[in-house]
Amino acid sequence: MELENESQLELVKLSRSGRNIDAMIAMRLKYGLGLGDAKFITKHISRPKDHCADCENKLLEDGITNCPSCGGLNFNW
Repeated sequence: MELENESQLELVKLSRSGRNIDAMIAMRLKYGLGLGDAKFITKHISRPKDHCADCENKLLEDGITNCPSCGGLNFNW
C-alpha cells in the first residue's frame, strides 16, 4: 500500500506532534489497516525529519529508508 503525499504529510504531522494514537486511528479509518500495522508505521516515522526513529542519527535519504548507523527502518517523509 502506498500513501499519497498529502496522506503522508497528515500522518507525519500527527506523529511528530506527539499524537501517535491519532495517527494510528487515521491509518485504520482511512486505509483499513490493522492495529499492528498502524502501530508499526507510526513507530518508524522519523522524528524529527532526517533523523532515525530508533537511534536519532542523521538519515541520508528521504522516503522509506534504513538508518546507516543502526539499520532501523524509517518512514522519512
